[in-house]
Amino acid sequence: MKNVMLLLLVMTVLCGSLPGQDTKSIVVRVLDGRTGHPIAPTGFQVRIDHLKAVHSDWAKPNEDGSAEITLPMDASAITMHFSYDSNMTVYVNCDSVNRKEMIGDLWYSVLDVLEKGTIVPNDCLNPKKAAKFKAPEQKPGELVYFVRPKNWHELGMD
Repeated sequence: MKNVMLLLLVMTVLCGSLPGQDTKSIVVRVLDGRTGHPIAPTGFQVRIDHLKAVHSDWAKPNEDGSAEITLPMDASAITMHFSYDSNMTVYVNCDSVNRKEMIGDLWYSVLDVLEKGTIVPNDCLNPKKAAKFKAPEQKPGELVYFVRPKNWHELGMD
């Protein structure tokens, strides 16, 4: 019995000295940029730290359409795209719709998302509708994107 107790004590000490977590998680919600209603994408494209590699496997979709995104501990910036039509078409992110001079994606601080939450800009609304639009609540650990389906012109350019 003493040997078992000693073994348990040694294992507890050893396990307690293991390094901490090597990942961190955030929740991503995707909302329709014109109505504010939740959208359940069929695919999630996750990129970090201005790298080109896409990590769809980091997203674990939830029943409500949101997803838990597991990131490496050293991730500092994130950008995402979302697909529909069985992953064949990518939604237009509303954060960059009116930024024609900008090249590339907008990136968001992972630290800001974890500490206070981030709601990306919604440029899919015209000014009249924007005044009536109710923004979602900002929550620590949550990143909220606004998207819209591609229009016929954008579909034709693919």
